[in-house]
Amino acid sequence: MNVKEVSFPSADGTLQMYGDLSLPEQQEQSSDELLPAIVIVNGSGPIDRNGDIPQMKLKLNTSNQFAKHMAEERPKDRAIAVLSYDKRGVGKSKKKGDKNLFYRTGMLDIVLDAVEAVRYVFAHPRIDKSKIVLMGHSEGAIIMPIICREVKKAGLTDIFGCIFYAGFGETLGKALELQRETILADVQMEKGVKGFILRSAVTEDKLVKQYESLMKKVHAEGDPDFISMQCGLVKQPAKWWREHMAYDVEGALKEYITCHCLAITGQKDVQVHNEACSPDKAAALVPLAASVESHRPINLTHSLRSSDGREGLLNIKSNFVRMGKLPLDAELLSITDDCSTYHPINTMSGNEDEQTDRVRNQGKADGLFRACMDEIRSSHTTGQALRTATLAAGLLSDRCCYAELLGQFYVATAALEKRMDELIKNSDDNKPLLVAKVKKLGYSFTSGYENDLQALLGQEWKSIIKSWTTEPAKQYVQRLEAANDVECVAAAFILHGPLVIGGGAMLKPRVERAFGASATNVFEDVTGTAKGGRSSRRREFIYLYDSLLENDSVAKDQFAAIVEKCGEFMKLNNQMMIAVRQMPWWRKYVAASAAAIVSAVVWRFIATSAESSTMTNTSPNVTA
Repeated sequence: MNVKEVSFPSADGTLQMYGDLSLPEQQEQSSDELLPAIVIVNGSGPIDRNGDIPQMKLKLNTSNQFAKHMAEERPKDRAIAVLSYDKRGVGKSKKKGDKNLFYRTGMLDIVLDAVEAVRYVFAHPRIDKSKIVLMGHSEGAIIMPIICREVKKAGLTDIFGCIFYAGFGETLGKALELQRETILADVQMEKGVKGFILRSAVTEDKLVKQYESLMKKVHAEGDPDFISMQCGLVKQPAKWWREHMAYDVEGALKEYITCHCLAITGQKDVQVHNEACSPDKAAALVPLAASVESHRPINLTHSLRSSDGREGLLNIKSNFVRMGKLPLDAELLSITDDCSTYHPINTMSGNEDEQTDRVRNQGKADGLFRACMDEIRSSHTTGQALRTATLAAGLLSDRCCYAELLGQFYVATAALEKRMDELIKNSDDNKPLLVAKVKKLGYSFTSGYENDLQALLGQEWKSIIKSWTTEPAKQYVQRLEAANDVECVAAAFILHGPLVIGGGAMLKPRVERAFGASATNVFEDVTGTAKGGRSSRRREFIYLYDSLLENDSVAKDQFAAIVEKCGEFMKLNNQMMIAVRQMPWWRKYVAASAAAIVSAVVWRFIATSAESSTMTNTSPNVTA
């Protein structure tokens, strides 16, 4: 990774804004390839380019760790440039002689400075202008919609994606209410003399009066840019407060967010609410978004690290010091890596053949993985399937229709996994089976399908699915029940591969939004940090197929047979899907999308699927 200090003018042109541009190491073979870029918009308070607060000597290490992960720790062909910068009045972004610059800065000033940061990366020769993403943490997430608005007004290319960390759908007012509730709960839990003193000094009435006193000064005659309190010992950014209080966050989200969105707020976050990141609420908040994915990791805190214990605000500084020494949460980064928000390889736009090739080319040039991918491509009409994929949203409009589609793949997968176990059980120890190597990957989806079908259809799901099983699905099952070693390897490529490599990144959030988390068990083993994260799962699957026939005396014949059988099983998939599409008219169009999602299109979409705030209740940094 190449980290270079850069500068660009502030929005008002009165100073230079300094920051770091983290660029992946340039690869000779891809020297002309443009990079996507992420511009970090940090949380409230005097935050520098690293996500630290120099004024309070707090090293939070959010932005620098995020940049390192994106530009250096991801696979080289998926690395992303990252720009982070010192806010006005912080670090090197200062104006000579103005010690109060940070406190004079309003919310809209912060927004417009972010636009200038976007303008800088927009003009950079190594950056793809069409793939610029904003990552907002805390306040940065709150103001993201109006940054998108101002980017468009500035005549720049529309923002491609927004990553909302710990602030999606939140307002400053709601955040303060949560913090007040948290502080009061903290006080009640304190024991001994300290608890007695705190309960006398910190009451709801006193906190409310303290806030009302602050707001009275903020709205003083003349609308001062900043105010001094406690004999000048504490300063508050009055203009910033007023602009936040006048800001309609929900309206801005609904009107200005038209790009791809990823929203993550942890359930251990005590500084902002996480409820807006539930799938149904997230989708409602950004109805114009190109796509929406949202998550609420159970142990994730506001500092973007995980905590097993209870989080509070009374010891916020010591908590930040402790968290700042830890790496960013692995689940947070894994979700972000898996999401289709920020990298062209992950998007459904563009040339579909190029996307398929990106996945195919991750295998060896003469390897089994590429050969199987080529056979799949030639074994069905992928263009038609891709067009059918536009109906995918309809698949999730009816519980029975989704369950019917799921049931077809359940019976096929159950037959495959049962047959794999039978072959391994009856095998000769002196002649290890190929399917045993596939089995060692540790994937079994039968129980996940069963749990999902029970959640969708109730206790009678087995009899319902039996009555819904199509004739081609029955023939598919019969074929798998008699499959040999090579045939099971090929069938696993077709039935397991899309789930392992795609990781449910596209479908899982939509299923959860439509039918609830209880209907997403089939994705349990292929999402988040399971088995090392999606990138690791993908690499392991591809490597397994490429190394499957090494040191095998009959490898050539088996290689050709596996490739041939992949084509046969893909055709069986298609026949099964065609039968589903002939259901009554009210299910016809929904079932049609199944062909796209679960057969060849899943493979087509493998690639598509494939800071910090210092909020105390009265500090100068009370924000989200």
